[in-house]
Amino acid sequence: MTGLARLSAGAIDAFDALAVGGVALPRRKAAPLVAAWHSAAPRDAFAEKLRHLASFGVPVRLDAVDGDAARAAAPLLSKAVRAGVLVHDQEYAEPFDLCAALAASITRRGGTVVEGAAVRELSAVASTARIGITVGAAEDVAEFDHVVIATGAHLPALAGSYGVRALVQAGRGYSFTAGTATPSPTPIYLPGARLACTPTTGGLRIAGLMEFDRPEAPMRRRRIEAMARAARALLDVDVAHRKDEWVGSRPCTVDGLPLIGATRHPNVHVAGGHGMWGIGITLGPQTGRLLARQITGGTSLPELTACDPLR
Repeated sequence: MTGLARLSAGAIDAFDALAVGGVALPRRKAAPLVAAWHSAAPRDAFAEKLRHLASFGVPVRLDAVDGDAARAAAPLLSKAVRAGVLVHDQEYAEPFDLCAALAASITRRGGTVVEGAAVRELSAVASTARIGITVGAAEDVAEFDHVVIATGAHLPALAGSYGVRALVQAGRGYSFTAGTATPSPTPIYLPGARLACTPTTGGLRIAGLMEFDRPEAPMRRRRIEAMARAARALLDVDVAHRKDEWVGSRPCTVDGLPLIGATRHPNVHVAGGHGMWGIGITLGPQTGRLLARQITGGTSLPELTACDPLR
């Protein structure tokens, strides 16, 4: 937790820096985020865990409330909810819009985004790094001053040759979009059901579960169905006509800390293993900012000490 607290301290500031740099970020303030339960006992335990974060320097503002107050903040909660926690000072974003904004920013500033590509090899020699890229039937070799391996659950395949021995495994999560009669004004977290619900275009995106398997393993329909049943018990949403069913691989490490920094070759770096903290959302901009500073400055940063990929 000490390592994660140090890394996440500048997470919101990093999003602000992206916006100043011209990335059109679709961010929204949670008003506030609402966590909900059937009863008060698990609510109190959850609130105590959040308060404990203060000992690590993570400021958290929260209010423990009853079911009526929770529903006032998040009207999609059902009558089955008897207790809640309002977590203040939180933000959320639409992940697909965020990825599009980042790609547009890279292109606008002269960078190139190559989609549908497979990196077949990485060879670092002297002060440069070469990567072999396959796009469809075409093959190419490109040379760069520095390369960052950020391939999620596939990270060991390319990073292993450069001293990264940490296990990175796919902790697969599932999601779908459920229809709502009215838009939700805020994200909703259901800790007992392990479901995180985010307002999105056309409804509520419901995500959850942790399934350890191959990244390419097929979607298991029973997982989605179990999530739908759990959501129906606590939310007034239409899970029968859900859409956008999806499964994705969170890259998880054994010790819960991400891998960020240089490998044994000074021109090859890694950024991955963030698990449920998310390199794409929560810690994505902060990871990129700190790693860029470390690469350009040539010295290790204290914020990344616990995330050493060679540990």
